[in-house]
Amino acid sequence: MGNSLKNYIHNINLYFIAEKVIYYMIITVTIDVLMYWQFKLGMSFMKLAFNMESWEACGGGAELSGEEALAVGNKYIDKALEIFEEVSLVNLYRI
Repeated sequence: MGNSLKNYIHNINLYFIAEKVIYYMIITVTIDVLMYWQFKLGMSFMKLAFNMESWEACGGGAELSGEEALAVGNKYIDKALEIFEEVSLVNLYRI
């Protein structure tokens, strides 16, 4: 009787440990996926900023002047830097 009770309690403890491990694995994978997409968004903002700088170097156009393109590019590079800092902080304080 006592031995089967020990086995039962041991199995329950293993269940709770496995449940916690699976929970933390799901959180880690979720964070990784979100960080991946945030990183891709930051890279897209950087490419857009580079293209705006190229537009300014070409002299602009009727839709967007060179100075306006440079201002838009600076705005997007600032957004990209914010995203990269956030991804870096999340990676630093990983669960």
